[in-house]
Amino acid sequence: FDVPEANCVISYDHIKDAVELSQRFGRARAMDSSLHLLSERKDRPLVALKDVKKRQDSIITSFCPSRDDHSTSSRSIQSQQDRERAAYELLEDLDRCNH
Repeated sequence: FDVPEANCVISYDHIKDAVELSQRFGRARAMDSSLHLLSERKDRPLVALKDVKKRQDSIITSFCPSRDDHSTSSRSIQSQQDRERAAYELLEDLDRCNH
């Protein structure tokens, strides 16, 4: 059930992590929306979850991989080649043991 635009979200259950918090805020899509919690975990208060969400949002918005940086793809190719080489060596060892 999708609510296209809600101005008030009431959460009856506690929020376990920043992902759930983001999902609840996502439900409150209207411009002047609000989120109300009726239950809060003592070990994960809303203030702490909001802080985690804020840091995660900051990381997401500041992430900008350079299209000119080929070092990541070079490392990925090298890692794949290393995995393939190890697999071939393992198969050769197994083949020797079976003969």
